[in-house]
Amino acid sequence: MTLEAKDVVFSYDGKAVLDRVSFSVSSGEAVALLGPNGAGKSTLFKCLLGFRRPLGGSVLLDGKNIGDYSRRELARMIAYIPQYFSAGFNHTVSESVLMGFSSRLSLFDVPSLNMKKRALEALELFGIADLAGKGVRDISGGERQLALLARSWVQDARILIMDEPASNLDYGNAMRIMEMIGRVSGEGRAVLFSTHDPNQALAGSTRIIALKSGAVLYDGRPRDVEGKLFGMLYGVDASICPVCGQVRAT
Repeated sequence: MTLEAKDVVFSYDGKAVLDRVSFSVSSGEAVALLGPNGAGKSTLFKCLLGFRRPLGGSVLLDGKNIGDYSRRELARMIAYIPQYFSAGFNHTVSESVLMGFSSRLSLFDVPSLNMKKRALEALELFGIADLAGKGVRDISGGERQLALLARSWVQDARILIMDEPASNLDYGNAMRIMEMIGRVSGEGRAVLFSTHDPNQALAGSTRIIALKSGAVLYDGRPRDVEGKLFGMLYGVDASICPVCGQVRAT
């Protein structure tokens, strides 16, 4: 399955936010959308998800315009994890994961035994089985992100879009999230996640797309990135350590 942005243009109140952005994400890829705050990452996600209609260009899902799919159809193909998740109710983690089946249930249906089994498998897979009975408001931010990943896994969408999934998390939870991204893409799903942290992009992706002022500056493999890219993005002199592969200020 492939999600493609094709010459996407968008603006707010006459101010350009996206300037002919083009790229595609396919099954098995973990693509990091890297860029500073205000680069247009969140707006681009809204266009990719069909929340906003581009003023120019198009968004295609397997060659078909994203606007031609119903919301239920899109929910079966694309899972979205926002940067901030505020639960309206204090559902248990297990109940929250079961909500991943909602696009496959009618209004008055209840989850089947097989669905409940799969939800438990997801909790085990993402290492949060011990949280099954806890309320989603009563767990940490990193644990909530893992619960959302588990929900997207049972949703069985072939494309996962994540907005700053590891921001505001401690080091341990951030590393767990990045590890899970690799696991999901390793299963053959397409993952697109945004970040402003170069080291997360280098370590957690198979491909990096660098965005600044609404335009793509780089689209390629992490190992081909040069330190000067980070100077262009963030206005600082930086290099990539040849030993540890981390970005360092110079």
